[in-house]
Amino acid sequence: VNPKIAFAQILRMERNKQGLSQKEVADMIGLKNLYSYQRLESPKSANPALLTISKIKKIFPDLNLDLVV
Repeated sequence: VNPKIAFAQILRMERNKQGLSQKEVADMIGLKNLYSYQRLESPKSANPALLTISKIKKIFPDLNLDLVV
């Protein structure tokens, strides 16, 4: 699976498992707007920076990034 598709899907599944909305996670990460977070969950545009991945891991410590690569 393409890593962009895998990352977007795994992130969405983890967010849903935690019962959080996209807006809640965007606020936790410190993104300026909801659209920026929605791009992370989109297989077409998911391309997070390492700093963003680090912030996501703090919110979702069980997120298994080994499945992405």
